[in-house]
Amino acid sequence: MYILKLIRYKNLLIIAYTMIVMRYGIIAPLAYYLGQYSEPPLQFVLQFPLLGFIILVISTILIAAAGYVLNDANDLEIDSINKPHKQIIGVKISFNNAMLIYFIINLAGILGGFIAAYIVRLPVLGFLFAITSGFLWFYSTTYKQQAITGNIIISLLTAVVPLLSYLFELRALNLVYHNYLLAIGNDFGFIGSWILWYAVFAFIITLAREITKDIEDFEGDAAYGRSTIPIRYGASVSKIIIYILSSIVALLLILLYFLYLKDIYTLIYFLLFIISPLILSNIIVFKTKTIKGLKQAGNILKLVMVAGITYGILIRYLIQLNIE
Repeated sequence: MYILKLIRYKNLLIIAYTMIVMRYGIIAPLAYYLGQYSEPPLQFVLQFPLLGFIILVISTILIAAAGYVLNDANDLEIDSINKPHKQIIGVKISFNNAMLIYFIINLAGILGGFIAAYIVRLPVLGFLFAITSGFLWFYSTTYKQQAITGNIIISLLTAVVPLLSYLFELRALNLVYHNYLLAIGNDFGFIGSWILWYAVFAFIITLAREITKDIEDFEGDAAYGRSTIPIRYGASVSKIIIYILSSIVALLLILLYFLYLKDIYTLIYFLLFIISPLILSNIIVFKTKTIKGLKQAGNILKLVMVAGITYGILIRYLIQLNIE
């Protein structure tokens, strides 16, 4: 069980869930929608093989899991202060064994990424996994200690997750439908714009959550000379940044609703499952003076992330409703 905790299995499940929803909740119905409204109507269906998609998901999970192991391995001293009761490396598993696990699953993730890229006949996509692995290494060993830089890097890597499903499927779709697209003067770019909004959403929420965690870990980070945002600018400034980031998400959702969506289902969903929890999280962050309160706020932000992903399922329903 401690191995599952070490690799943050709950976060890995969210990664897999994100990629599945992007494929079946966003890409598949929007491609079908595009085909139905083409002249003449076409039947656009997913072309990235299911086996290839499974390999892609597993590879992404392995890279992320390796990053979590490496992060804990480099935080032994700090974690002994911030969360001694949760420490696994050095207590349940030795440092050397942890690093062995890191290298094995990291290598497997990179190889899986190249296999998935080979399936869509674009090997260069495999380098995304090698580059991500490199960023995670430098984040854990260097950038995590730097204010803002480390937070932005981990937020960007989180934003890449929804994009992966699109990049591999886009390549597969273009291999099959390229001539059709030329004939109708269209492409799958508008699907990419939907996925991009998800990436932006993931980036901002992750950044807010990372800063919340930095406030939570203030004592250990300060003891070992880390230069996080709370240490450099104080908890009050950090809380204001979290509030601003949450407000940006809410404003973007409102903007998207009035510009493109405008259906009652989306309005209710946004208000109940995203905007209201964001407000609650901000209230907790500003009022709390305890680590427990900060953990609650961070968990709410994680639920907001899951709710944002789940909206993709509602999108599938709305598209089907519109076509019928």
